[in-house]
Amino acid sequence: SDEGQIGEIDLEGNVLALRSYSGYDMESVTVLPGRTDQVLVVDEFSGRLLWFSVPKLEVVREQALPAAAFISESSNKQIERLALHGDDGIVLANEHPATLLFFDLALTKLRRSVSTDTRYISEVIALYDGTLLVVSRDAGLHLYSAKGEALGPWQPVSHGRKEGGTFV
Repeated sequence: SDEGQIGEIDLEGNVLALRSYSGYDMESVTVLPGRTDQVLVVDEFSGRLLWFSVPKLEVVREQALPAAAFISESSNKQIERLALHGDDGIVLANEHPATLLFFDLALTKLRRSVSTDTRYISEVIALYDGTLLVVSRDAGLHLYSAKGEALGPWQPVSHGRKEGGTFV
């Protein structure tokens, strides 16, 4: 959560585990491929990636995001989401300006930066075929190729304020 809480819930909404970490603004969580014992979280406030153990929800590793990830002047409009992008690496979604940042897996090299034609990005989801589904709270849904090329127009979504999602 934005208030530094990380939790595990079951499909009925029951809280199985919950921990609070003061001073964190956790924006996105993803499961590491082939692992069930850790999740990766981006913390917007500190500009770090955090690896949490499951189910204890303890920080087991931290890594500062590279300077190339910080393109916004507002500390609350930085990295909103992350997606593991196959062998290509990590895609970070800068909230505003709405930009996709393609890094290698070690976060040592910015491979490319793709500006989108929306005001805000609120989610990026790596799909099984390598494409990326970008969610914007003001524009809806948009597919991008694995290289970051726009595929078709934005698809409006009429349901409320779109802040996240996953692909099932």
